[in-house]
Amino acid sequence: MKKQLLYITYTVALLISHLTTNAQTTFNIRLTDPNTDEVVNDALELQDDSFILACTQLSPAPFKGHLVKLNKSGQLIRDTIYDFQNQYSGILSILQTSPNNFLIVGYTANESNLFEIWLFHTDSTFKKIDEKVISLDTNSVNSFTCEIQQSGNILLTGILQNPRQWVYPFIFELSSTFDSIQPRLCSQ
Repeated sequence: MKKQLLYITYTVALLISHLTTNAQTTFNIRLTDPNTDEVVNDALELQDDSFILACTQLSPAPFKGHLVKLNKSGQLIRDTIYDFQNQYSGILSILQTSPNNFLIVGYTANESNLFEIWLFHTDSTFKKIDEKVISLDTNSVNSFTCEIQQSGNILLTGILQNPRQWVYPFIFELSSTFDSIQPRLCSQ
């Protein structure tokens, strides 16, 4: 699959109508790169009718996060590849925190190949402002969701998996600067 031609045909209207009830724009994108496999994990429609796609490049290894900004016709405006210290990394979602700032939520693998939560802010040019990796000790994040609360705090909820394959739900509340407010493993 590494050498397989990448074909992403992505109907943004389907995802946007899943995310909002006011989807006005429909287009298909087809990105082609003979050396890359890629997954689109999330999309965000901006007030100017452009879109930002949160992606994970699966090849060539190691995995990397990829943000793609498209105009309302589906033409590429900007894209940026991210990783954390050259480890396996991926971007799962994007949330808008202000008109020109975004919270990027993903994962990265540590030296022990355990997956940790990776958060960073970007500006509208995709320049990284700050970042944090939430270490989960001997646990690996299995799945999680993220939302911004009315207070501006970040709420992460999901499932951790320990080396014995046991799973635990977790809830982390973080300030907008990624300071921990209330980390909580629901059971251990």
